Amino acid sequence: MYSKDDIKPIDFKKHLADNEHMYFGSRGANPHSITCHIAEATLILGGTNAYVEKFEEWWFVSSGNDWLNAANAIDTNDVNVFESLRGFPEGGQNNYRGEIMAMYYSSALAISTNSIAKLIKGSQEDFRVYSKLTEQLKCNHNVLGFKFNAQL
Repeated sequence: MYSKDDIKPIDFKKHLADNEHMYFGSRGANPHSITCHIAEATLILGGTNAYVEKFEEWWFVSSGNDWLNAANAIDTNDVNVFESLRGFPEGGQNNYRGEIMAMYYSSALAISTNSIAKLIKGSQEDFRVYSKLTEQLKCNHNVLGFKFNAQL
């Protein structure tokens, strides 16, 4: 018989490293899958446009709406979306928010919403480059940018 003491939290980073195929299939972790997953969420959460662009080493998802802070079923926002794997019931059964994959599979990550711009991961130099590159985007109001790194 099992008890609550038998339940152990999963180290998601280790789980992801050991089971990458569950999230990315046979292609493995890649920036195309990550950006498309995030762009789809922007549309599901009320965006009318979502853009995926690449400049230099940076991959960007941008939208006219602030999808990171849009109303959603489990109160995901621009802080907790990067802290853990978050379910995404609006996207369908067993769906998850893709922003965590951008966090894990990057050497740098930054966001800009209608109210703030902040570095989530990386150096101040990364943030400077991010800020400069966002000026070239089709839409630069609500942006998630990351430098893909396949190594966890």
